[in-house]
Amino acid sequence: MKNTDPYDQNAGSWTGTDPFSTGPSGHETDPFEPDIPNQWVNKGHELVKKGSYKDAINCYNEALKLNPNLPRAWCSKGYALIKLKKYKESHACLDEALRINPRHVSCWTIKGWAFNCQNKHKDALVYLDRAIELDPHYVDAWYQKHLALNDLSNCNKIV
Repeated sequence: MKNTDPYDQNAGSWTGTDPFSTGPSGHETDPFEPDIPNQWVNKGHELVKKGSYKDAINCYNEALKLNPNLPRAWCSKGYALIKLKKYKESHACLDEALRINPRHVSCWTIKGWAFNCQNKHKDALVYLDRAIELDPHYVDAWYQKHLALNDLSNCNKIV
């Protein structure tokens, strides 16, 4: 089964909210200021959109050097690591983001997606259920939960 990226616009689970949007201060015409952590995060998001995950991770690392308590940077770094199939490192980043902000719904969802990618669907459900508990309208969490339950159901069928 293909474990669909919760932020892939072509995957069918897209909610219309871009988790990698740079926001009002992230326009290309704004000057880049390397001493502002969120500018590094925004730059990383632009690289993620282009599929340059290693370069994005470098940007997130720069943001974290400036502010190690930035859950947005930890979560985004975890996401990029999943795309590189570096799950152990990803889980560490996502755990750090959740330690800093235990209400970070997209981070709970991304962690669930990471477990889905590893075919650890029961583990995925723990994180996805928490995301849904925090925000029952978060479509990506419900979609990932559907994928996990579908895979578990297929695993339990007698052939």
